[in-house]
Amino acid sequence: CDPVEDAVEEDETPTVAYLSEFASHSWNSLLDLMVGTETKISDNLVRVLVKTGLLDSEGLMTNRGFQFLLRDTFSQLWTLLLSFAQSCEDRGMAIADVLGFFFQMGYASVGKPYKKSLLPESHQTLVRDLREFGVVFHKDGESCFYVTPLGRDLTTSISFIRAEPVVERKHRLPTHPGYIIVETNFRVYAYTSSPLQVKLLSLFTALQYRLPNLVVGKITRARVRESLENGISAQQILDYLIANAHPEAQKRVPPVPEAVCDQIMLWEEERNRIKMQECTVLSYSNEERFKIDLKRAQDTQILLWHQQEPQKMLIIEEGTRDILQRKRENPALE
Repeated sequence: CDPVEDAVEEDETPTVAYLSEFASHSWNSLLDLMVGTETKISDNLVRVLVKTGLLDSEGLMTNRGFQFLLRDTFSQLWTLLLSFAQSCEDRGMAIADVLGFFFQMGYASVGKPYKKSLLPESHQTLVRDLREFGVVFHKDGESCFYVTPLGRDLTTSISFIRAEPVVERKHRLPTHPGYIIVETNFRVYAYTSSPLQVKLLSLFTALQYRLPNLVVGKITRARVRESLENGISAQQILDYLIANAHPEAQKRVPPVPEAVCDQIMLWEEERNRIKMQECTVLSYSNEERFKIDLKRAQDTQILLWHQQEPQKMLIIEEGTRDILQRKRENPALE
């Protein structure tokens, strides 16, 4: 029988609110580790983070890790689970079997106990592993496990979740309420005491003051450019600010001032003004040969630059073979 379909009753089962809190705590512990906060997670989970490319071999966050932190929980979770599924091959499990178990979670009922003994041995191991992700709740020695809201949402698209009524979303993805207010002068007020949220904000904000429940900073060109160099795009920064806007900020449209949005996009454009391209420099001693190749380069749009004295031209790498081939076919003009 299918263990996801056959729910059983036990005397004391965790409430939906408790499971939601457990999922949130487990997931945030993982993110805390990435930003360097002291937290305890298993070596197996650390290996998954390294395998995914979010941490390097020394446990430091990579450029890909910076990008990962600004994505929504749904995307983050599947990024790690897919990497985890691939690592299960080393333990003799088929990826299709592991992914099938993930999808079963999406059809489970949050708060109902499921018999662990009905699972194959390989899936029982997965229950222990998924507990660290916050997907399932299971105490050592107990015969049942419970799917959390995070696990149930594995097969639900993030756009569908956001489109649901607030009542339906109450116990869905474990996210924090909005906490960021951005002013037109680029000053940022973050009503939070979470080290993780403060760290995320510091990726593109110069922090100035820190009070018990409030952090004040300013979005600066230097901090934004540093984030861009770490692989974070301007759009990701804006998406994060909008997704985490304080309820008061959400009353205005858009929740982040347009002047701030435009400036962040312009700071990104500054980095894109220079385009690197491989090219070849050709020098000539024969004027007729130079004129023939110059016309050919102009006609085929491979010419980047040229000068008459001395006779030189710069062409893109892809067009080098064509020019050199023509020179070999007519060596009399060399």
